[in-house]
Formats: sequence, C-alpha cells, structure tokens
Amino acid sequence: MIDQLHRLKKFPAAVTGLALSFIIIVIAISGSLVAPYSVDQDEIITRVNDRLLPPSYSHLLGTDHLGTDVFSLLLNGTKNTIFTGIFTALICTIIGTIAGLLSGFTGGTVDYLLMRIIDVILAFPSLLLVILIAASLGPGLTSISLALIFSGWAALARIIRSTVLSLKQEEFIQAAIAIGCSKSRLILKHILPNALPLIMVLFTMRIGIMILAEASLSFLGLGSPAGAASWGVMVSTGRSYIGTAPWCSIAPATAIAVSVLGFNLLGDGLRDLLDPKLRGRL
Repeated sequence: MIDQLHRLKKFPAAVTGLALSFIIIVIAISGSLVAPYSVDQDEIITRVNDRLLPPSYSHLLGTDHLGTDVFSLLLNGTKNTIFTGIFTALICTIIGTIAGLLSGFTGGTVDYLLMRIIDVILAFPSLLLVILIAASLGPGLTSISLALIFSGWAALARIIRSTVLSLKQEEFIQAAIAIGCSKSRLILKHILPNALPLIMVLFTMRIGIMILAEASLSFLGLGSPAGAASWGVMVSTGRSYIGTAPWCSIAPATAIAVSVLGFNLLGDGLRDLLDPKLRGRL
C-alpha cells in the first residue's frame, strides 16, 4: 500500500482526479446539510423579490427564476447526479464483468449467444437507445438508471472478454489447467484478479460517462422532474434566462464538466498506475 501511494505521486493526473472525485463525493453526501439556503419549492412565494439576482456575497452564484439560491440548489443536486452516475456505473461494471468472464472463459454456445446480444445492443446509438428506453418507462431517476444500465454493460463486457481471451493464453493459466484446477477457481483466483486493474479503470471512467448521460437525460426532461435539485434540470431551466441570468446554467454546467473531468482523470491515472509496463520505470 505504501509503495502504491509513493508511485501515485508520480502521476499528477491520478492525484488530481482522486482529489476532485473525493471532494465531489463528500459534497454529494453532505451538500444538503451545508447548503446556506433552503431549496423547498413551498417557499417560492417568500422569495419572489429575490428572482434572478446576480452573484453576490449573500448569494455566491446568484438566484434562479424562482428566487432559489443557485449555490444551495447546486449542492442539493450533487447527490442525485453523482450517486446516479456511481450506481449505474457500478451495476454496469458488475454485469459487464460477469458477462465478459463467462463469454471469454466458457466459449462455445455461451460465448456466441452473449456476443450476439452485445452486438444487438451496440448496434444502436447509445444515447438514442437510452432515450428510447427512458421515454418508454417514463421520467424519473429509476427509469434513466435502468436505461443507462441496459445500454452500458455491453461495451464493458466486450472489453473484458478480450482480456480474458488474452489471459487464457498465458502460461500460468495453462499450468493451472494442466494440474486440474477447477473452472471456478481459475476464474476467481487467477483470471479475475489479473483483470481487476482493467475493471477498476473501466468503472471509474464509466462514472463520468454516466454523470454526463444522467445530466443529458434530465436536461431533456426524461430524468428528474422539473424543479428538482438536479444539475441537468438546472441547465435546462436556466437556458431560458441565458441572456439575462447566465449563472443559472453556467454553474451547473461547470459542475458537470468538473465532475466528468475528475473521474476521467482518475481513470487515466489508475490506468497508468496499474500498467505493469510502467512499473519498472518508477
């Protein structure tokens, strides 16, 4: 562990991504507790005189068309956007890992059937497929989570399958097969641990993709309902006032960009950190 932390300092992208990701997750957990103002919609009538105020000491990021403090709304919306992204990325990674391991290791009919299912899913443009599924299920975080999971696991499964096929040709796997190692032990004790660095990288980078997808669907009205604390909803409602109150859209759009950048940098850094080809140079 100490050696890994020492090596981590050699990768500025990993350090930056880790720091950004940690800060974002902390905000997602505690954002609603530290928000300076309430974002309760029942208080709209009491905020009518605070509509579209520019950024100031009292309102760091200004107020929106309802008089709600944008900074408080941003903090409250972090939970929906970030946790949806992490949850869907985690489920996609689990399903993709299981499918990739089964397909690559088992081969035969199982491999053929799984690959054909993956081909069908990947044949559709991912955003179009997600919109179609989310629209069919109706708006809401549950709907877009299911849509993102359904469309997101296939690409991961194909990558992991190719890794498993490569690992099967390694001498230590062939030796384990020769001494009569069971299939379950081969997968759990030999193949999965060697594929784990790749799986970790895929997971962290998938989080950024899912955050952007959730925000896009909420922007289109297929995610969180209008008026909810969600970054995509904030960008959508703020676009009507982009000329007079640009902070309403710029603040959540910047938060989305920083979050995606943070998790992508973490994924890139982990890839470099866990790459065995670089270990001898550090």
